[in-house]
Amino acid sequence: MDLVRRPMLQVRKWGCSIVRTAFHVFCYFFRPLQYAFRWMGTLGIEQKKCERCMNLERQLDWKNGELDTTTTQLESLIFKYETLDERFDALQKYSDYLTSKMAEVSANSGDLECLNDPFANTKLANEFDNNIKSSLWIDLCENIVCENLSEVEMLKKLSTIIQSIHEMCYKIADNSLREFLLLDPGDDLPLLKDNIEAYSSRKNMAQNETVINRVTQKIWLSLQQTDDYQELARDISDDASNSLQEFVEKVATYCWLMTVATPRMVLRFDVVGKPYADIRDRFVQYATQEEVEDEVQPMGTVKCVAWPSVELETDSTYWKKGEVIVVTKENIVKD
Repeated sequence: MDLVRRPMLQVRKWGCSIVRTAFHVFCYFFRPLQYAFRWMGTLGIEQKKCERCMNLERQLDWKNGELDTTTTQLESLIFKYETLDERFDALQKYSDYLTSKMAEVSANSGDLECLNDPFANTKLANEFDNNIKSSLWIDLCENIVCENLSEVEMLKKLSTIIQSIHEMCYKIADNSLREFLLLDPGDDLPLLKDNIEAYSSRKNMAQNETVINRVTQKIWLSLQQTDDYQELARDISDDASNSLQEFVEKVATYCWLMTVATPRMVLRFDVVGKPYADIRDRFVQYATQEEVEDEVQPMGTVKCVAWPSVELETDSTYWKKGEVIVVTKENIVKD
């Protein structure tokens, strides 16, 4: 059996080799032909794609040209903007310089206030009215309760304290100017318009925080020795006493700044005994809880100033109205 089967196995193996060889030869020659036909078949398509790309490239070049033009225009506009911005800054600085110089001219004239000044008269008057009158003074009038003083007497003593502070500021400011000008204590001071430099120098030094604190403390210590202050502070609570001290120090600060201002500001108290109808343009009537009578002043006249008006020293302008207590009850004299 072995002798019969062996030739058959050898034939099968040889036959398979022929087929395999023929297959590889065919594939060897077929694949290059296949690639060649593929290239030849797609040659037209590739050429069409190239023409399309060329069109796109031309459009891209045109767009790039537009972009370059726009960029150049933008750079030109930026340069113009920067140039105008620099000119604006220069004009702004020059405008501020002119404003400052005009403010100095206004202040040096002695008749107009310098609006550039943080201590300008208008600002001081508003702060004096808002921060002290509408706040501290009203609270103080409500907190001070003295059994031996009526409402009108209490208001009159507070008014006397404010007037004393105002007079102290006047005295300190005028004496400092006399020392600066080497004048004797009794000599008259020159007019503001005749020596504006001296008044401006005093104002600049007086607005220093150290000077303000020193003047305020000096007035506070002096005021404690007065009879009106001692009588008012004798029987009040600790809270009311602290409020009274704060009130005195704040009033002293603003009175000092208004006194050294150019032009100078004053607090008006000299309306006692005048008919209220003649001063109602600068004062309003204080509403008391009871009717007010006076042994000397007739009905309708001013008994006392509860809160002073804020005016110019020349009496030409007033900033804030004051409040007065008016006699509302006729005094009947018994025979």
